[in-house]
Amino acid sequence: MEESTENGLVAYEFKWNPAKAAKASCPRKFAQAYPAATWKCVSRENYVEFATGLILLHFSKKNHRKM
Repeated sequence: MEESTENGLVAYEFKWNPAKAAKASCPRKFAQAYPAATWKCVSRENYVEFATGLILLHFSKKNHRKM
């Protein structure tokens, strides 16, 4: 899922399995195509923050990418 915010493009990947969420990383081609974008994995540990919009506030000051 992608959305455009006042801080730029934000992409989300959804992983319900904790083991897969821990290993999730920003897709290389996405990072190359959108170098200024923010990427975040939404999991069972942080889905409430995503649903309430708090996840954007938490990560708005920096890109959160694991490459």
